[in-house]
Amino acid sequence: MIISGKTNQEHHDNLYRVLQRLEEHGLRANYEKCSFYQDQVVFCGIKVTKDGLHQTIDKVKAVQDAPIPCNKTQLRSFLGLVNYYHKWLQNIAQITKLLYDLLQDNQFQWSKSCQTLTPSNPWLHQT
Repeated sequence: MIISGKTNQEHHDNLYRVLQRLEEHGLRANYEKCSFYQDQVVFCGIKVTKDGLHQTIDKVKAVQDAPIPCNKTQLRSFLGLVNYYHKWLQNIAQITKLLYDLLQDNQFQWSKSCQTLTPSNPWLHQT
């Protein structure tokens, strides 16, 4: 759960309200697992800051270092990883169309056209 506010006071008020609401419903926070008043947090592989959402370096590296898919299962996995970061990849639907087409065919055939869409290609380095 991420609780935020534009100011420290707003954050404090929001935090108080959430903790109060949890208590009203018989729930409580495990304070050992909580972090309060953080400038940034990583949540589900995305860095959340006051300036917005950002990629994490380790996840970008995971996409860039992903092996070339050898079968449909690996391709689905790769496309899932890439699509998770679609916010930072321009024209992702057009770029990955050829790869999605491979999932439709009965036989998996990696072509030279597909090779241009590998993780080392610059389109994955966009921010």
